[in-house]
Amino acid sequence: MHIAIVAAIVLFITPLTSWGAGGPYNAVESKTAAAPVVSPEKRIAVRPAEQKPDAEERIATATVWLAIVTGALALFTGALWLATVLLARDARRVSERQAIDTQRSLEIAAATTVALEQVAEATRRNTALLQPMLQKQMRAYVAVDLGMPTLQNAQLRFAASAVLSNTGMSPARNVSYAIRAQIVSLDEALETEFLDQELLVNDATLHPRQNFTVNAVVPDRAPDAEVADIMDGHQKRLFVWGLIRYQDVYGDEQHETRFCHNWTFWRDLEGNIRPNGFLFRVHNSAT
Repeated sequence: MHIAIVAAIVLFITPLTSWGAGGPYNAVESKTAAAPVVSPEKRIAVRPAEQKPDAEERIATATVWLAIVTGALALFTGALWLATVLLARDARRVSERQAIDTQRSLEIAAATTVALEQVAEATRRNTALLQPMLQKQMRAYVAVDLGMPTLQNAQLRFAASAVLSNTGMSPARNVSYAIRAQIVSLDEALETEFLDQELLVNDATLHPRQNFTVNAVVPDRAPDAEVADIMDGHQKRLFVWGLIRYQDVYGDEQHETRFCHNWTFWRDLEGNIRPNGFLFRVHNSAT
């Protein structure tokens, strides 16, 4: 752009200098070629007096314009330099800010990576914990509820039943059990650890919400004189206890349910015998 402006100024000045050096005379000569002939002495005497001041004025004007244009170029150059300085300063600031932002972004990315690793580790731990928890929630649980007792009479001995129920969410496999009934005093029942009877081992399956009833009869008849006291249950009672073993669908681990029930009998106003069954305070457990 500077070169174009200087070239324009040079082109403007060149005709003026040529004119002052003899150009105007040539023009006068071309104009007076067709005019009447004037003596050379007269023409030379008139030409410098008329044309020289005009050429000097044009040169002065061109010089002024050149100074003006030069000053404008200087101002433009100064403005361009200032703009360049400001642009460099802004670029440096932007670069510094971008460097800071990049550093922050890297720090955030690093923190995010650490957080994601922690989340992944927590997820793995939860998964490891969730599987056994789900198995515990979905496995089979065999509970033993009160059944019905049998009162001793002339034909029957004391007896009682227990109801096995699968309260879990999946089948119980290979359900085996042992059950026994006997007339036992309360003190004896509290202090005695009932020994495991021989299990009736089988491959029975107990599905969720399915029930199965097992029975046990007292081995010996009670003396007739003691039947009333056994019915009241103040000293001795009818006890039925046992053990259930089974497996769930998640493996071969054995689960156990131990139970111990006791019964009393009472007569209503109409003379009908009503049984009352209770879970005994000990010997009831499950795994």
